[in-house]
Amino acid sequence: LSPNAFSYSSALVACRRAADWRRALAFLEEAKEDRNNFDEYVVNAAMDACSQASAWEASLHLFHGMADLSLQPSDASWNIAVGACERGQAWEASLAITKAMVDGKGLKHNKKNFRRSPRPPK
Repeated sequence: LSPNAFSYSSALVACRRAADWRRALAFLEEAKEDRNNFDEYVVNAAMDACSQASAWEASLHLFHGMADLSLQPSDASWNIAVGACERGQAWEASLAITKAMVDGKGLKHNKKNFRRSPRPPK
């Protein structure tokens, strides 16, 4: 039985729940080797695993590397990236991502997608 995008995503969700971002990155590298089972959903799951484990920089690295993998970030990708910045208290990075969204490089402009607006420290 060969792994597919669904099984990779499921494994990455388990990594998220276990806060094991290093294992998530290892699964992602394995998934990259099989381009037929590699898509933005797999990257999103790895980004989310990193974000939930407070490895926000790893999550942003994956987000910014999507174009190099010929993947278009989805709305979820943008929101995970902003959420990772929020967890890492990296408001400047969050602001830059939000600006890219507003400049038309990202997701559709709606209230749901801007629920996590960057907030500078008090």
